[in-house]
Amino acid sequence: MKELLQFLLGIVLTIIGVIIFLQNVVVSSFTLFYRMGRVNVGGILIVLIVVAFIAFIVKPNMLTGLSLIGLCITFFVCLVISLNISMRYMSGLELALILGTIGVGVGFIIKGLLGVNKADKQNKKNK
Repeated sequence: MKELLQFLLGIVLTIIGVIIFLQNVVVSSFTLFYRMGRVNVGGILIVLIVVAFIAFIVKPNMLTGLSLIGLCITFFVCLVISLNISMRYMSGLELALILGTIGVGVGFIIKGLLGVNKADKQNKKNK
């Protein structure tokens, strides 16, 4: 029962820490299409995804399915690369509280998952 409470407390603390951390993240200059030099990579990927989708509809096999999945993953990576992410100004105390909350929460989760009952320890000693 104690391990379950520690696990649940860990989940709550971790969620609170992550929410506070994400409130301090600033995302700017989001563009749908990542540009590599003069080439619009996102636009090319959209065309390739449409072609792969049509090919998957016409001939559904492993190759077309994997190519469609690979292109979708590549497009997602392209979106993430095009983001400009920064942190807003915060004091050291705020950062310590955020990271401490996340760290303690993850620690409680791990302790709750890997916790060993005292009765189990006594049984191992007696054997």
